[in-house]
Amino acid sequence: MAKRESFNDKRRQAEAMEKENSSVRDQIRDLTVEYDASEIEVQRLEKEILEHRSRMASILDEAESLKTQLLSGRSATKAVVEELASLKDDYGDWMKEMRDSEAKQSECLLKWEQLRRAFI
Repeated sequence: MAKRESFNDKRRQAEAMEKENSSVRDQIRDLTVEYDASEIEVQRLEKEILEHRSRMASILDEAESLKTQLLSGRSATKAVVEELASLKDDYGDWMKEMRDSEAKQSECLLKWEQLRRAFI
């Protein structure tokens, strides 16, 4: 009877150990699945980070290009404004000459008219 009880105890211990081993195997399997899923997620995120970095570099290059265009545009605008100011001064001088010329023309016409009346 003692042998039978010892056998039953050993069998229960073996069953408990088998149950524990099965539980550990299940935990290992679950953790492995979770690890694999996490690893896939990490790879996806790393790929996404690389894509974002690439986009950011592209955007930075585009911004630098736009900045260069803006500076170039400013220089061109400054040159146009300076030329416009110069032309405005020239226009003012030309208009003054036109008014002076019109005044002299009126003066000449008046003298011509006076001379014509004097000789008629």
